[in-house]
Formats: sequence, structure tokens, C-alpha cells
Amino acid sequence: MDPQQVARLIDPNAESHHGALAEAVRQHAAPVILLRHIDRAHPDLFPILRTVFDNGTLTTGDGGRIDFRRAVIVMTLDTPPTGGVAPIGYPSPAQKLRPADLPGIPADLAERTDGVIRFVPASLPAMRRIVRNRFTPLAARAAAQGIRLALSDRACDHLARRVLHRPETLRRLLVDTVEEPLAALLVGGRLAAGEQVRIATRGSRIILQRIRSGRTKHTRRNRPERH
Repeated sequence: MDPQQVARLIDPNAESHHGALAEAVRQHAAPVILLRHIDRAHPDLFPILRTVFDNGTLTTGDGGRIDFRRAVIVMTLDTPPTGGVAPIGYPSPAQKLRPADLPGIPADLAERTDGVIRFVPASLPAMRRIVRNRFTPLAARAAAQGIRLALSDRACDHLARRVLHRPETLRRLLVDTVEEPLAALLVGGRLAAGEQVRIATRGSRIILQRIRSGRTKHTRRNRPERH
């Protein structure tokens, strides 16, 4: 984030009347604001946050006054907390957060936070469960069109390993490897209601298999996944 991007948060511009952040808060009664990678933010952002935390309001570049008192601000850091912070959850009184526990942001800003949640990296078994959880609504949409969609254990494991350290990419990966190839089969008339499709693997690739009366036919090998 550069100074110009910070300025666009509160100054009027072609994209928003009051600034992107101010406009979003003004339009929602109780907004939840997510600031990802706050430790990478430009220093010009921190005075804005101090004003919001101290006063509950923010004056925009055009003189407008935006009320943040019902907003919840969530900030994420790539740098893990140190000290006595519990692995998951809010610190107990005995684990009082110190500014040094949040490296990467100004100490006085850390002191203004109400709580800290420390997330540990997801394990592979947990990621497999997440993959199946995300696959369930996809299978339900296919079932609404008469297609039975199944995910093999190997395919589930393959997908879980691909996104283990970047779970936010799972949605895109499912689109690339399952949704778009499946849609191509439907549009091309190569798949009809009543058929079953099994999501499997071949080598290091995800493939779709049509299953008819106990026979399996490889229907499409998906294109390389996007990164």
C-alpha cells in the first residue's frame, strides 16, 4: 500500500464520494472491516487507525464525519505473536498482551487492541475436512442437475496438500479443477442427468471420471491449475 492508496481510503476520489473506507462504513450500520497483513501497511495508515480507535469517528478529506463506534476492525499479521499469548483465543488476565507481542505494528497501536487470536497453521487432516466441506455444496448443485458427484480420497488429499499453506486459494482451485471442467462436459453434451462423475487423480493431476453401470470412463483431464 502506497501513500496514494492510503489517501483514497478517506479522501474523495473518482471511485467513492467520501473515500473507500469512509464510504463503506457510512453505508453499513455495523460494518466488519478486515485489514489483512497490517504489518505490511504503509505508515500513513496508522495515524488514521489511532484516530478511529481513540475517537470512534473519522473526518474525511472533504470535511465529512464518519462514525466508527459500531464498527468491528479485524487486523491480521503475518508475524506471529510472541510472549505469553495462548495458541488460540483471547489472552487471559495472566497473559496480558504487551506491545512486544505484536511485532510489525506500532506499539501504541497494539495497546489499543481489545484482543488477540493467534491462529496455528492448519494440519493436513483438518485441511482434508475443509476440502470436503467446500466440496459438499458443489456436489449439491450438481445433484440439482441430476449429476452425482463424488470426491475420491486421493483427490481430496491432493487438493488439501495444494492449499495447505494457502487455504484462501481453495475456492479458485475447485473452480479450475472441478467446476469449469464439469461445466464444459455439460455444455458439450458429454454428460447427462443420471450419470455419476468421480473426481480422482492421475499422477499429479485432478481428472473427472464418468461412471456408468460399474464402468469407468476418463472424460476430461483438467488444464493446469492457476497459481
